[in-house]
Amino acid sequence: EYVAGTTPTNSTSVFELVVIGTNGNVVQWSSVAGRLYDVEYSSNLTSSGFATLGTASNLAATPAANSYTNASVTNRTELFYRIKVRKE
Repeated sequence: EYVAGTTPTNSTSVFELVVIGTNGNVVQWSSVAGRLYDVEYSSNLTSSGFATLGTASNLAATPAANSYTNASVTNRTELFYRIKVRKE
């Protein structure tokens, strides 16, 4: 809660990731000023681990939401995303 900048006593204050776009190529998440974000991906949750997605490292917050377009996704490539957050 502290690092993400959410309020634990407010049920609408959440750190949430949404994958959108016609090919599932746009990742959008709630953001808070004073935070940096990394977009990571994996094609397999069982063995490959996660890697930072291209230039999606140290992205500054753009409240109320950030987004990143993964240009390498075509034809609904199956990928799993996660967002890392840290204070500036």
